[in-house]
Amino acid sequence: MKPSLFLLLLCALIGCAQHNDDLPPVSGDREPVNSPAIIQEVTAHV
Repeated sequence: MKPSLFLLLLCALIGCAQHNDDLPPVSGDREPVNSPAIIQEVTAHV
């Protein structure tokens, strides 16, 4: 029973991962989330 349940969940996860091809394109300038400006902004409030 447990191996079949594991296979069922695995197939469901693989199926969900394959259907995420319709994501919208990214607009604007991409900026890394760990840039010095972002780190300074986050640590200023701590």
